Amino acid sequence: MKKHDQLDQSKRTFLRVGGLTLAALPFAGSLLSGLTSGSEAYAADLPACKETDPAPKALKYVSDAAKAKKPSPRAEATRKDQFCHNCQLYTKLSGSGDSEVGKCLVIPKCAVAHHGWCMSWVKKPGT
Repeated sequence: MKKHDQLDQSKRTFLRVGGLTLAALPFAGSLLSGLTSGSEAYAADLPACKETDPAPKALKYVSDAAKAKKPSPRAEATRKDQFCHNCQLYTKLSGSGDSEVGKCLVIPKCAVAHHGWCMSWVKKPGT
C-alpha cells in the first residue's frame, strides 16, 4: 500500500509543478521581451570608445584604422582590409558611412567607430 501512496504523491507533485509552470509561461514571455528591448535601448546610448580606456587600450583599439601602429610588412598585407565594420564581433548601431558606429562584443561598454580596428578583429563571413 505504501508504494501506491508514493505514486499518488508523485502524481500530485507532477501536476502541481506542471500547472504552475503553465501558468507562469505568459509572464516569462513578457519578462524576456522586456529584457531584450531594454538592452537595445542601452546599446543606443553607448558612449564612444576612448582609446585610453583600459579595455580598448588593452586591445590596441583605434577609432581610425589608418592611425594604428604599423605592424611588420608581412602582417600589414593581411591587415589592410581589417575594420570594425567587417569584423564578426561588430553590430551596427546607427549612422552611415564614416559616421557609423556600432557595438563590439569584446568592448561592450562603448560604441566603436566604423573604420576602427583592434587586435581581436575576426573576419565577418561573406565579406
